[in-house]
Amino acid sequence: MGDAAAAKQLFVNLLLNASQAMNPSGCARVSVERRDAFVTVAIHDDGGIPFGDLPAIGQLFHTSKPYGTGLGLPIAKRIAEAHGGTLVVASAASDGTTVSVRLPILESEPAAARTP
Repeated sequence: MGDAAAAKQLFVNLLLNASQAMNPSGCARVSVERRDAFVTVAIHDDGGIPFGDLPAIGQLFHTSKPYGTGLGLPIAKRIAEAHGGTLVVASAASDGTTVSVRLPILESEPAAARTP
């Protein structure tokens, strides 16, 4: 449960970043894991972030792209946090980058339990 349009924007931003960071013959993987009352969606690409750039990742207007705005990751992080979740970036230049979004699972009340 949550704002579907915002969730779509969160994942579009992350997938766009992954597609732009990949090597020309590279690939990206998306995995989903449910544990307890949370779901984690991890997006991994083969483009690593240089170690020196890691502290600035996610800061407004920080970009390494020639035509980037530096808004995609900060917006995605704010959306995750607005839904009670977290966004974490892990990267190694030789192993690629993984962005993990952990969100609480808010299940709707069963129809039989609702009162009119």
